[in-house]
Amino acid sequence: MKSSSAVAATLARRVDGIVFEIVLENGLRCEVIGVPFEHRGRTFAVHPSNRAGLKVVADYAVSEVETGRRIPRVAAFTIDDARDAAILEIDAVSDADWLKLFPLLTRRAATKT
Repeated sequence: MKSSSAVAATLARRVDGIVFEIVLENGLRCEVIGVPFEHRGRTFAVHPSNRAGLKVVADYAVSEVETGRRIPRVAAFTIDDARDAAILEIDAVSDADWLKLFPLLTRRAATKT
């Protein structure tokens, strides 16, 4: 029997994935698989939300891959919507605040011996 309130399925698509650790609210870290994207020189990834509570619908969050920190105020029902919402939040951060959040990392040049 078909429900009249059924939602049409979206087509499957293949995407790249990244395995990384997110920082939970209690400070512990948890390994997740996410769909990565680059923005403002950093790698972020959309991943299933880790918010507590009964899961009745898909809920996606976005975190910065290197630090595992979640982008505040980003939650969406689709991967694309979560990425778009994250980009809006990221773009709203001033350059000065961005440098406080993600100081420029200086890499030591490898020396030949």
